[in-house]
Amino acid sequence: MAGQQIRSSFKAGHISRRVTIPVVVAYAALMVFASIQFSASVFLYDGVPLPLISITMGCIGGLIYNWLRLDHYRLFDRPPRIMLKDFFMATCVFSLLGTQLPAAAIYFMPGDSVSYTTSYQVTTPAPSLGRTGRCNAEIRFDDKSLGRTVTLCMDKSQLPASGERMDAISVTEKVTGYGVKIATIDFIRER
Repeated sequence: MAGQQIRSSFKAGHISRRVTIPVVVAYAALMVFASIQFSASVFLYDGVPLPLISITMGCIGGLIYNWLRLDHYRLFDRPPRIMLKDFFMATCVFSLLGTQLPAAAIYFMPGDSVSYTTSYQVTTPAPSLGRTGRCNAEIRFDDKSLGRTVTLCMDKSQLPASGERMDAISVTEKVTGYGVKIATIDFIRER
């Protein structure tokens, strides 16, 4: 019943303009938030099927979009190729959102907190990031949960004083089924 009301509102053109702009703005805000928050501290396990998740999310979004527009296609007697074009467009848009889904699951879902001590390597100045600039300092360490080397961009103010040499770092991270979110990194001196 509710789906029929939504579809009839699309047919009349009521929802189209009022919903499109806020949805596009919310989508853009979500993508910016995801790229800033997730890229810095969230790491996926190697076995996470990111392309499959992205394509599946895109196809589901494309099907829902076309289902909502079904009365519009019928009302204006649109050919199937227009429906296919709209499905492809919606699939592409929702696939971009699907690329952030595993990272969002790691960031927002509960997980186990794990702490460990490991050796590290700091590179200053860090290698160039291309046209976007340069990281002040790059820290590399072996992540025990992921089983691989992780590289983080840090500010020089987060590093120990220039003459002070620390022996290791203490890493606290949240571990979930898709990967890890690094919560804190503290420089420590072993005695």
